[in-house]
Amino acid sequence: MRAYSFINTLLTIGLASGAALEKRATKWQPSAAANEKWQIILSSTLSMGAPLSPNAATVWDLDLFETDASTIASLKARGKTVMCYFSSGTSEANRPDLNRLSSYDYGAGLPDWPGERWLDLRSERVWSVMLGRIQLAAQKGCDAIDPDNIDGYSNESGGGFSPPLSTSDSIRFLNRMASAADSLGMSIGLKNAMDILDSVADNIQFAVNEECIAIGECDVYNKFIGSGKPVYHIEYGSAYEASRFCSNGYLNTVVKRLSLDGWVHYCDGSEYTSTTG
Repeated sequence: MRAYSFINTLLTIGLASGAALEKRATKWQPSAAANEKWQIILSSTLSMGAPLSPNAATVWDLDLFETDASTIASLKARGKTVMCYFSSGTSEANRPDLNRLSSYDYGAGLPDWPGERWLDLRSERVWSVMLGRIQLAAQKGCDAIDPDNIDGYSNESGGGFSPPLSTSDSIRFLNRMASAADSLGMSIGLKNAMDILDSVADNIQFAVNEECIAIGECDVYNKFIGSGKPVYHIEYGSAYEASRFCSNGYLNTVVKRLSLDGWVHYCDGSEYTSTTG
């Protein structure tokens, strides 16, 4: 759940109604291999002008808007898989496609993220914006999408809407995104929103979780991992706290700063700082 400055101003707003995109021949389906190294950077842009670090990271989760197609192509040429992050349930400031929404699409503000508001997942205008983002991800070459903030039902009394958002609204919306991603040959994960995991598990290829160890809820993923699908797991803190964050060996755990910058610490004790610009 992050808010960022907008750097890349080249989003084509008309993607949702533009030229058709071809579906890729194969879709990425990761396996539930414990302690797979991955990296997530959302507050800055990855620089490809320096040696890639950590090169051992096989999966990279990067911001959809602020990562250009050449960076994605360069990572894929090195054998990496690229997830593209965007917020599917909140507005975020300065995203260029939000002018397609109306005041009725906005709900309560997020207390921890000034200027960010919940979006009404029942709105066709909201769906049109998110479809455009999914198509942008395909156009840029993303292997998967990491849509965040699907859990408005459990925040600010259902996102501040009347009637409030429900788990059923999130299930329908996530499944709709999964269908759109699949039609373009991309995978999709569920970010947090553990209440709906069982209802969408068949339509997602992975999960991304923030702080399930800190809140003591990692066991929710046991069945999901047992089905052969991985959980890319983030705990926020310092390297000194890694020992308590790394007690669940079946998760792909990274320790990150809350800013989600280039620094990352792994459960094997290794630590890296990716070059960002």
